[in-house]
Amino acid sequence: MFDDLTLEEIASVQHYLHQQDKLNLRRDWDDVSVGSSYIFLIERMDALKSDVLRFLNGRGPKPKRYALVILYRYVFVDFMYSVYSLSTL
Repeated sequence: MFDDLTLEEIASVQHYLHQQDKLNLRRDWDDVSVGSSYIFLIERMDALKSDVLRFLNGRGPKPKRYALVILYRYVFVDFMYSVYSLSTL
């Protein structure tokens, strides 16, 4: 529950994001430039404290694992970043 994402989970998130054509993400770092959209960060997102406490006290299911994803996106002339949470890992 508190472990970092596995390599398989990270690869799964990357694969899912690259399938989203509307994001226009670069796959190869050699192809990234100032005007590119790319994945900046993928990490484990903490479960809600209340969900964790319920599970640890035997009153609820194990919380789902989520990935926190930060994308840097170049859209037309504006540069922005987007933050997403993704499940089920």
